[in-house]
Amino acid sequence: MASDPAMVDTHQIGNQSLKQAYESIFQILEQLGIPATFGIVGLFAQGVDAFNDFEKSFGSNSAYQAWFKHPKMAFQKGNTDGWFYPSLIEDIQRFGIHEISSHSYTHLPFHNESVTREIISGEFQLMKNFLSTKSVQLETFIYPRNQVAHTDLLCEFGIKGYRDSSPNQSAYGSKFKSLLDEINIYRSSESHSMSESPIRIPAGYFLNWRSGPRLLVPPRITIRRFNHLLDHAEKTNGVVHMWLHPHNLITGKEQVKLFEQVLKSVSHRQQNDQLKVLTMAEYCRSIEQSSAGVAKQ
Repeated sequence: MASDPAMVDTHQIGNQSLKQAYESIFQILEQLGIPATFGIVGLFAQGVDAFNDFEKSFGSNSAYQAWFKHPKMAFQKGNTDGWFYPSLIEDIQRFGIHEISSHSYTHLPFHNESVTREIISGEFQLMKNFLSTKSVQLETFIYPRNQVAHTDLLCEFGIKGYRDSSPNQSAYGSKFKSLLDEINIYRSSESHSMSESPIRIPAGYFLNWRSGPRLLVPPRITIRRFNHLLDHAEKTNGVVHMWLHPHNLITGKEQVKLFEQVLKSVSHRQQNDQLKVLTMAEYCRSIEQSSAGVAKQ
């Protein structure tokens, strides 16, 4: 909503629908025994007071002025519905199996104009400070809009790994190529990450958001695509990193059903020891352990 005022005016995403979207995710993951990584935007996992405090300290910065133009207009009108989820981290923590990762503090895209290394470092520090108040040990990072930048800063904040990006997944990628990729049912799984610091976690595969032109992709195609990816991963010891945005479950047609159908296949394979389901942090630890084992040999 920060970059699309039309989304604010339609009120598709509100406190109630956002809560329901997350509850649907929680319920499906719990029923199927699947852990997940939740990328949290710190400022919006609090309340409007936290936003106002942030504005007092950093609002004069040109990068934030541009990025917060639409949110501030909405808040000035008293419209905060759907922007904040203060109990989100506690809601995730109650299950005891999910990872809380950082999706930055404000979701400011790092390739935007006027975004400096200093600002990016500040985002990491603010997020680390916020998560420490929630007793969360930050281990991984998901770049806003998949715009990877200044990865060397991650290690300074104790972050082990980050989700890598492919051209089609970033904000500057081709939407047409991204759509074509959704109907390619013969995509191969990705190779495992190398042991480096920080670890580049495979970019992965977006669960088709059934909205706009993406409605042209039938659910059966998406399901076949992921089943082929999982088959290939099983044969080659590959990686299938599936990701989505929770708001997709609000704005996508029958999106919850699609999410559940794909994960049922994952759960079945997990129960039959055909694959391991890991959070991003667990994946980074597995890479570190594999590297340590090789070094000992």
